[in-house]
Amino acid sequence: MAPETFPQFPLLPPELRLQIYLLATPPRFIHIREHLLSDYNTFHLNWTNNPIPPDFKLHPSLTYFAHEWRHTIPLRTTQTTLTSHGFTTTKPVPQSWTPSKSCPEIPLHSLLDEPEIAWELSKESYLYSKAPIPALLHTTTDSRRLLQNYGYELAFSTRTNGPRTWICCKHDVVYLTRNLDVGMGSAGITREERGLGLFMPDDLKCVKRLALENVDSTLGRDWGHDRDRVARVLRVFGGVEELFLVERNLNDWMEVGDEWDIDGAWSKEDGERRMREWGCAEGRLWGWVECEEADVLGKEGLVNNWRQFYFSRENICCRLVDYKRENGGDGSGFFQCLEQHFEQILKNERDKVGGEEGMTLWRIPNIKIVHVGTMGKMERLFEMRREYWRAAEEK
Repeated sequence: MAPETFPQFPLLPPELRLQIYLLATPPRFIHIREHLLSDYNTFHLNWTNNPIPPDFKLHPSLTYFAHEWRHTIPLRTTQTTLTSHGFTTTKPVPQSWTPSKSCPEIPLHSLLDEPEIAWELSKESYLYSKAPIPALLHTTTDSRRLLQNYGYELAFSTRTNGPRTWICCKHDVVYLTRNLDVGMGSAGITREERGLGLFMPDDLKCVKRLALENVDSTLGRDWGHDRDRVARVLRVFGGVEELFLVERNLNDWMEVGDEWDIDGAWSKEDGERRMREWGCAEGRLWGWVECEEADVLGKEGLVNNWRQFYFSRENICCRLVDYKRENGGDGSGFFQCLEQHFEQILKNERDKVGGEEGMTLWRIPNIKIVHVGTMGKMERLFEMRREYWRAAEEK
């Protein structure tokens, strides 16, 4: 019988102990959310009815996003100053940064008629995740020290609050959604809907593995408007090496037997149950698996968002059938071809922007089209695939 203890473990070399700790610390999908600490309605009332507060200042980290907000924030500079009327002063005009052509000043008076933008620039909030904290960070002094030396740290500060999320940027996957998280907004800063303008630049630059939900990765040979959105996300992160395009979050997967109302939405009872299940799933480990033929041609049609079902499934099915016809009935390389195609699209987008603006070119990551979910949901997916392949063999 195998021994249950190993007293000699502390005598192992630290490099070997670290590898054992890492094997016991699987990569996590870290779903980042925002928690607001201030109220927009109160801010709006004060902003529109009172002078600009004397302590209102813009954070210098906003300069990192200047290539985005200079196209969206109105930069009215027509307000006259006392010096233009003959007054003099030795006191310099307070500025959060030295203005330049690529990073102009944001005059505070230009925000008087833009309370939503002023709110995004100054709101108090923090970023957090419900992903489970690696147990070995709190088990022994040795395990904590070695994992921290490997790269585990608290990250994801905002302009108003410190970091709250444990992450190892070369090990874990940062998971971002769009239009799903209450309070997660910075579209006026970055022209996108994933809240990137909330992050501090150093945290963004450290991320190596990124997952994006709500990307139409299988629709249209030109990838539609999402290619520009994804390119902007990669530009802000800068160093992403691996990009997961999430076709389906299995934690929100409709099981057979769920009731839909006439408009295709879940019933109230089912929606409440799903919210409870989603909350539980957030605190568990998620895995990922690459898409395959069964997910498209199987009866459940996983490679579709339900809202796009009637518009997209015929498209992707036809493309897969054409691919199999061109490859002697073998569809195993279909998604790999899509991934390579998207990588080339992103490279073209990067080169176009870099050439126009003289920017430092950001990295083009390896792309994977995947499903994510808890282990229980993964098993349900594998069972669906087995049913598809059994039926295919019987034909």
